[in-house]
Amino acid sequence: MIQRKLWSTVLCLLTSGCCSLANAEPQAPQFQTVSPFMVAEPSPVENTNPNVSPMLPTSPALTPANSPVEDPYENMNRKIFSFNDSLDTYFLVPVSKTYNKVMPKPLNRGISNFFSNLNNLPTISNDILQGNFYQATSDSWRFFVNSTAGAAGLFDVANNMGLEPNTEDFGLTLARWGYTDTSYVVLPFFGPSTVRDTAGLPVDFLFFSPYGYIQDPRTSYTLYALNIVSNRARLLQYQNLYDQIALDRYAFIRNAYLQQRANAIDRNQHLSDPYFNLTSKKNAGVSSSGTVS
Repeated sequence: MIQRKLWSTVLCLLTSGCCSLANAEPQAPQFQTVSPFMVAEPSPVENTNPNVSPMLPTSPALTPANSPVEDPYENMNRKIFSFNDSLDTYFLVPVSKTYNKVMPKPLNRGISNFFSNLNNLPTISNDILQGNFYQATSDSWRFFVNSTAGAAGLFDVANNMGLEPNTEDFGLTLARWGYTDTSYVVLPFFGPSTVRDTAGLPVDFLFFSPYGYIQDPRTSYTLYALNIVSNRARLLQYQNLYDQIALDRYAFIRNAYLQQRANAIDRNQHLSDPYFNLTSKKNAGVSSSGTVS
C-alpha cells in the first residue's frame, strides 16, 4: 500500500523544538494512512530530549553536514513537488475542509481509526519479512484487539492496553535486507520517496494491503480515496504551521523525509525479542563466569 505522507513528518518537525510558535501540544497522529502528499508516520524512536523531535535535524540546513543528500534528480523533483503542492492546495485541502464540516467528529475519528487498523496488515507482513517476530506478534495483537473489541477498528482499544502503533512497509524491508544506498525522488501524486521505496509501493499495495484483494475496483478506489481525504482532513489543524515555513519547502520536506526514513531503518535494526535479549545476557553471564548451573 502506498505509504508516503509528507504532512506527518512536517507535523513532527513543526511541533518540535524547531517551532517555538506552537505553544500548544497537539497530539501527533498515532496511525498511518494513505495520501499522495504525505510521508509515513515514523515508528517510535527513543529520544532522550523531550523538546526535540527524533526526526529533527540539528543543523540549520536540516541535515547533518556529514550526511550529504542523494538528490541527483533535483530539477525534475522540484517540478513534481510544485505540481503536488498545487494539487494539494487547490483540490485536496478544499475537499478536506468540506469533509470536516459535514462529518461528525466522533465518526471522523472512527473512520481514521478504521484505516489505521487496516494499515496494520502490511505492517505485520513486513515485520515478518524483516525477521522482527516479536514486533509482528505485538502488531498482530493490536490488529486483533481493535478488530474485535474496537468494533472493526473504529475505536483504538489496543493503544489503551499498551499495544502501541507501529508502521512498516516494503521499502523498510528492502533496507533491512541491505538495500540502503538509494536516491531521493518525488513521485506525482505520491510525494516524497526514494528509488528503493518506490520499488516497494506495488508490493505493499497489491500483496499486503486489503485494497489489492477487493474484487470490485470501484469499492477499492472509493475506500482508498476516503482514506486519503480522512487523513488530510485530520491534519488540517496544522496547516497554519506548515504555511509559516520560511525556508525552501522542497529542501525542508526532502530532508525531513530522508531523516524520518533513516530513523525508521535504524530502529528496525535494533528491534528484537526482549525475552531473547534477557536470555542472551543471562547466557553471557554464565559463560563469563566459567560455570554452568
